[in-house]
Amino acid sequence: MLFRSDAVLTIAFSPDGKHIATGSQDQTARVFEVNTGNETWKSRQGSSVLAVAFSPNGHYVATGGDDNTARIFDAATGNELAQLKHDDSVNAVAFSPDSRRLATASDDRTARIYKNTDGEKWKKQWEVKLDRKVLAVDFSPDGRYLATGGDTNTADIFDVITGRKLSKLEHQDTVRAVAFSRDSQYLATGSDDGIARVFEIKSGKELSRLSEQGPVLAVSFSHDGRYVATASDDNTARIFEAADGREVARLGHQGTVRAIAFSPEGTRVVSGSDDGSVHVFEPAISSGVKRLRYGTRVVSAAFSSDGRYVGFGEFLGSALHVADVASGSERRMPGPEGITAVAFTSNGDRIAVASGLVFLCKTSIFESLTGQRIKDMSPIQDTPLSGRSSIEIEAIWALAFSSDSRYLATGGMGKTVRIFLTETGKEIARLPHPGAIWSVAFSPDGHWIATASEDERLRVFDVRDGTEILQMAQEGRPHVLAFSPDGRYLVVGGADKTARVLDMNSKKEISRLYHQGAVNEIGRASCRERV
Repeated sequence: MLFRSDAVLTIAFSPDGKHIATGSQDQTARVFEVNTGNETWKSRQGSSVLAVAFSPNGHYVATGGDDNTARIFDAATGNELAQLKHDDSVNAVAFSPDSRRLATASDDRTARIYKNTDGEKWKKQWEVKLDRKVLAVDFSPDGRYLATGGDTNTADIFDVITGRKLSKLEHQDTVRAVAFSRDSQYLATGSDDGIARVFEIKSGKELSRLSEQGPVLAVSFSHDGRYVATASDDNTARIFEAADGREVARLGHQGTVRAIAFSPEGTRVVSGSDDGSVHVFEPAISSGVKRLRYGTRVVSAAFSSDGRYVGFGEFLGSALHVADVASGSERRMPGPEGITAVAFTSNGDRIAVASGLVFLCKTSIFESLTGQRIKDMSPIQDTPLSGRSSIEIEAIWALAFSSDSRYLATGGMGKTVRIFLTETGKEIARLPHPGAIWSVAFSPDGHWIATASEDERLRVFDVRDGTEILQMAQEGRPHVLAFSPDGRYLVVGGADKTARVLDMNSKKEISRLYHQGAVNEIGRASCRERV
């Protein structure tokens, strides 16, 4: 969670998902690193910042504010490149898919498109004058359409090149938010009538709606178009199925939620609120028959191998939950504070949890059914605080048991994979890396362990002596790993939008499976030919 001193009014992810831009009532636009929370740059603008947007190529950040100005910045340095003047507050900004156009929406009752004609020179291409204030604007991903929303109680769709109005989507109150699906076939809207809607662009037909307890102030489609996230005046961020309006996840704030966005890979949602906080969370979205709701943040969960149980821990608390998937009943047991990783043994009788809190970094093992704590493992528990290095006090994000449950491996921001004997808790191996560890996986026979690291490399080690037997550079950060049941193949997925299949006999890549976004999960079939 990233805290700010005043209400956060707007949020946007960078195209690679590594940064977040925010606008606030404290009159600043800021850019943060997602993983560390560090502030990259800040621009003080002299009035509340009402809108922010990254360009799809990642080169620019645009802002809009109460000073009647849209600004364009260098995304890396924060240097201001252009100022685009309106006659009243600029409520929304959006870049075209090719990053060459910027759309603005203003209280001066206009929506405008500016085009980058020569280097950093942005000139007005066209403007449309509406009857009332324009509060929202968005380009369709195919670059053909521009959608607007405002006090006219309609969402209007225009031709980007000519500015001609193509359709009008009626609402019962002010439309404060509009967002296209990635395939440009649907438009999500948020209105003061307390309803989030999804429309089909071609027909103008309303496909679904979600009624909330207050005005809907922001909407965002997931990358695959299945879900819509909403921000509401009722202090809540919600996620619902675009097809039927069924709510599947909810996050509460202490104030009005004004900003919402899915990350580019679709696994995370960021929300900003009048309570001065920004939450980055990973919603447990499922089409299953059970929905489990808890009043605290959960950042890690795992199924038992037979699918009967799901385990998850409280990040802002100290409880471990093991829930029966069929009945929804759950067992709550005391765990370490700040749980960031969860893993079951292969037979499901034990569950391990890890803490990511500074100066704790504890891993604990419990009996799944009884909740009895079996073992605590902390590599720093006997080291005085003054002797603890930064490597030893960073969050643990990855956990894995060997298939025979003999070993437990941990990895995280400390740049080191540690392997413990499950029964005794004794650390038997330590495998240093140049960057944070995002995933670990044992081979079925327990002889090898694969790791995915922030330095964009896949590594495989021999568990018995710690020897590195394979290292392979990736074209983006690897996120997930999985061995085939026979141990012959290793699959790695990551930010390069591919799942790569490696033959562990030849240590060579034999196949590459392409995706439209980052690969964040891998499932294996019982037979070796499918993944």
